[in-house]
Amino acid sequence: MPSGVEFALPGAVYRFAVDAPEVTLGGQVFAPAALVSAGPHGEVIVSIPIEHPLARRFISGGIPRRQCEVKVVDEERVWRGEVTTIDSDGIRVRFWAESTLSLTFDRQIGMVASRRCQHELFGAACGLMRETYTRRFAVVSISSYDLALDGVLEDAWASDGELIHLRTGEKATVAAQCVATTTPEHSHAVISLCAQLHDVMTGDMVDVAAGCDRTIETCRAKFRNTANFGGMPHLPLRNPFASES
Repeated sequence: MPSGVEFALPGAVYRFAVDAPEVTLGGQVFAPAALVSAGPHGEVIVSIPIEHPLARRFISGGIPRRQCEVKVVDEERVWRGEVTTIDSDGIRVRFWAESTLSLTFDRQIGMVASRRCQHELFGAACGLMRETYTRRFAVVSISSYDLALDGVLEDAWASDGELIHLRTGEKATVAAQCVATTTPEHSHAVISLCAQLHDVMTGDMVDVAAGCDRTIETCRAKFRNTANFGGMPHLPLRNPFASES
């Protein structure tokens, strides 16, 4: 039975036929190139040539993480998942995807005893509204993973946050907020991303959402949200029954 694989990134969709020259499923054309196999723990592994544009988007910066949804389809069924791991042998790139159901289950029951908050920022348990902590800027300059923006941000406000490129919808995690650049006329916030945005240009608009390091101190000072803090800030750092020696 003919089947295909669909990769959906923010602003881009790629479709591949599996072990076939080309197939049409649900009115969509799936081009050749993909090989599909099963992983040891139920994952779906999709392999494509390293020279394909999708592979190049992922490996250009040392295989950075990007949000990427996967669908495996045939004439009767649809399997949905998300890319969790990527590797390459220099010839092909392998995308390891876990099912959406499995990931949802893990996220729901995956809480552990920790001093750090276990809630997803802006999720239901967190209770904060994303819009309240999102700011919009124009891109002033681009240098690899670093973007200078036409405004200022408080120290570390965007670190561990998220940037959305409004023209394409592509998202990237903010690795760090660098020291702002200042001229006599302007001050520009500079942020460093975990993954390059390939289509961003000077003048484009971006939304930047605040980040959280999941500590009680940040929850209190930055978000004033300690009532919903999902960690145990007074959890002992050592076993009180253990010997000091």
